[in-house]
Amino acid sequence: MEKKTELNKVSPELRMLKPLIETIPLLEMPHYAFKFFLPAEIKSEISSHIRSDRFDVYPYTWKDNELKSMFEYRLSAYCDNDDMPETDSKSFERLFEKDSWSSDIVSELIQFSNHSPRDMIKLAKTIFDEHTRSSPIDELISKQTYENALSVFANEQIRFRSQTEPFVSEIAQLNLGSRSTLKDLLERDLNANAAEELIRTWQKNDHFFAPHFSITDIVRFLDRPKSEARELAKKWEDEKLIETHYRIADQSLARYIYAKKESKP
Repeated sequence: MEKKTELNKVSPELRMLKPLIETIPLLEMPHYAFKFFLPAEIKSEISSHIRSDRFDVYPYTWKDNELKSMFEYRLSAYCDNDDMPETDSKSFERLFEKDSWSSDIVSELIQFSNHSPRDMIKLAKTIFDEHTRSSPIDELISKQTYENALSVFANEQIRFRSQTEPFVSEIAQLNLGSRSTLKDLLERDLNANAAEELIRTWQKNDHFFAPHFSITDIVRFLDRPKSEARELAKKWEDEKLIETHYRIADQSLARYIYAKKESKP
């Protein structure tokens, strides 16, 4: 019973890999090699269960140009080569309406997927799924479809992270999705003109990053007593989720909170 309880505490990935990575004779079998490509978030957890004196763990972060190449090659595998030239580095953008709101949608996908190739492909699939929900299906993907897909993806990521990071579900209750709301938040610290200019700058540089909120916002959105809200904010700060002045330290989480929409009942 004790072993089962301990096993239930580990992540699903480790629960699946643990029997394998602890079977050293199998991993060291002659003429064979095992490679595991795993999320960086579980590195410390994996390291505590693997024999570091026998096996190596290498960190790797995908570069933007590598992700773009991977994405374009993956897309071209499902396209007619006569219609989608192999040298076309903007093939994905061609699927969107002409009045594109972004000069580089693929770069936005990279940022929103937090440089994870797995999540980038998952986000692209979500976009196509949202696009094919309309009847009849439009020829090109609209801005509204794109934003709906981001919202679906953001909610999924928040739910996934909440399984191992309970405070994520707490902070995700903040509503940063409305531009007017974001402006209201900033006007507590800035004048109206400065707030509007800052919002425009954020949207120009990265449409999804809303990095600022204050203790009063926690009170407003979570409807908690001020003393309780302060204790909750201190807990988030101790857990390295937020920094001084309650800036969201985790940029990927900030994007998810900014893009998510309230789930319909």
